[in-house]
Amino acid sequence: MATIKELKQENKNALRYIHDCYGFDFQKPVTIIKKISKFTAKTIINCLSKEIDRFPAEDYETVLLIRHYNYCNELDNLHAVTCDGDRFTVDVPRGYKYDVGTFYNKRVFEDVRKTRTAYYYIIAQKKEHLYSDASLKPDYTERFDYFPNRYEQYCDGNGNTYFGRIHIARKGTNAEPFEYNTRYKNLKNLSDIIDKSGYIVCEYRSELKRRVCGYKNKKRKNEFLATDYSATVNALDGIFENMKTEIADVVKNIKTYSQARSIERAVDNFAWGLSYFTTYRKRITEKEYDSKQHAESAEQNIRSYLNGAYGALREAINETDDK
Repeated sequence: MATIKELKQENKNALRYIHDCYGFDFQKPVTIIKKISKFTAKTIINCLSKEIDRFPAEDYETVLLIRHYNYCNELDNLHAVTCDGDRFTVDVPRGYKYDVGTFYNKRVFEDVRKTRTAYYYIIAQKKEHLYSDASLKPDYTERFDYFPNRYEQYCDGNGNTYFGRIHIARKGTNAEPFEYNTRYKNLKNLSDIIDKSGYIVCEYRSELKRRVCGYKNKKRKNEFLATDYSATVNALDGIFENMKTEIADVVKNIKTYSQARSIERAVDNFAWGLSYFTTYRKRITEKEYDSKQHAESAEQNIRSYLNGAYGALREAINETDDK
């Protein structure tokens, strides 16, 4: 397990970024783990489970700081993502002033995760120890100027243009302008990026959107957890058992080629339906679905295969040709 001192040596501003943007309190228990090479969400959970007794992922805020190789095979700066159970989120607070980068989109992150990760830090703390309003505290001392003649605009393919990279510099300094990438935010006005006071507003709007998305996801998950699916599972189980008997009865009376082909289609649908039902029952038992909608969609998919199997059985029973 890594230490706070080791992370500070890696990047002296990393702890400040984690504190300011996520509310981590480093005066309270915090877990920091350093790992190498590629990883998955399961890898992260397993690492934390070994370090934290009875680790429940939903009770912890988990941030990853990743150091990876760029396309020139040189080490890049630390880049941040969050890990929430079985998913990674790349839309995280910008950390330029902390020398912490972010990924432009999920595709770039997945490329880094699978092929270009050198090493990474896992930082996790119980949510009850966090400053609840940390990510909403703006830094009123941080102001920027943008350069109207130094920007790129892109087209979304539907005739609409939006701003990509613009050049900004900190107000009141002689620092050189640096690129600020907004390409994947589809912002149509410079005022959506930086206000007249020089405050970068799109960062905090993104944070608010992330919070709303998290709230909605949690609400959908709770609706799923509050629903009893035992009757549905038992009903589907009974349908599959009845279908086994019906298929066996029809097979005994096969007389034509067409009947055999119809039975083949019925068995094929039965097999696919049974496969999806096995997964469905496991995910219902282990409470893995994210929402009622996902669970209901999985049920409808299973029933569509059952309907296909029953339809093929009816054809086999009614088949009279002698091919």
